[in-house]
Amino acid sequence: MTLAELPGDLGTRAGDALEEVLSKALSQRSLTLGVYEAAKLLNV
Repeated sequence: MTLAELPGDLGTRAGDALEEVLSKALSQRSLTLGVYEAAKLLNV
């Protein structure tokens, strides 16, 4: 399956997902960006 074969508007779904992530980060008063930073928080 390719991105073109996915149902719905990919841009809208990505925007909805980003909005959800940012609203949860706001409620937790925390935002982590990047693989290295996330791995440090997970002690990987």
